Amino acid sequence: MSSLATISLWVLASVAVSLAVGFYLGRGMAHARRQPPGSGSERQAALATLVDLLKLVEELTSDVDTRSSEMQAVRSHMDDMHVTGELETIRQVLLKQVAAVLDSNQKLEDDLIYARCRMEQQAQEIDRTRQEAHTDALTGVGNRKAFDESLLLLLGAHKRGGDSFVLLLADMDHFKWVNDTHGHQAGDNVLRQLGELLKACVRDGDIVSRYGGDEFAILLPKAELNIGFQVADRIRLESTRSNFGLNSDREEGAVTLSIGAAVAQGNDTPESIIERADQALYNSKRGGRNQVQVHSGQDRESRPDAERAVAVG
Repeated sequence: MSSLATISLWVLASVAVSLAVGFYLGRGMAHARRQPPGSGSERQAALATLVDLLKLVEELTSDVDTRSSEMQAVRSHMDDMHVTGELETIRQVLLKQVAAVLDSNQKLEDDLIYARCRMEQQAQEIDRTRQEAHTDALTGVGNRKAFDESLLLLLGAHKRGGDSFVLLLADMDHFKWVNDTHGHQAGDNVLRQLGELLKACVRDGDIVSRYGGDEFAILLPKAELNIGFQVADRIRLESTRSNFGLNSDREEGAVTLSIGAAVAQGNDTPESIIERADQALYNSKRGGRNQVQVHSGQDRESRPDAERAVAVG
């Protein structure tokens, strides 16, 4: 009888935990659905909660399977018992109770498997929605929200551990000419082509985002200013070799890039480093376009000869 009491108590505890998991999962799903599509932090929290619950369900499923195996062994042992009279009556009652517990365990295991599948689907949905909320629909690179969040993270790492990074702002030089001459659909195609070009020119881990209109932002983690200049000039050179899908050889190089670069400083805010990169970009435009300018962080622009802007006529 003590074995039956132990088994029954364990089953009741397992059912209680299962109900708690289901209740908590239901609340988490309802909370995630109520959040707006751009709520990245809420979705990250919900995703983390689902992952933790998934681990719990897997542990419970494994535990239920183990206990069921143990009870199957008990039932087999009781089947082999040869008793008479009152003991036989007790044996039959216990066999019925064990069978009921095994049936409950099977239903519990089925429920846990279903809950795990639902959580996996929910986690995938949250992750997909979060990706969509951080991606520019036209170009496939990060959007402004993705850029803002990445910049904050890099600034935090810079202030805590001194990790250097470079911000590049790249602007197309003759985008209005593309729209006026070839139409807005061709302009959209140019932007898509540029997004692909930028991704191809940077390292894994670098962050490419559409900053707005025909302007793109590139974040280069763990990079100094001279590396930022080299990457920027590689991007600039590649842009001069492409006609961005304008389908005319004579228009090769008609759409070029002006780029401004700035390196993180100790007391930087998002506004201050963007302002320096934007000032460098303005200098590129003012200097004749199709070039790279850098901002060293000083009041007046200062850079070694190796970092001088490059212009192509």
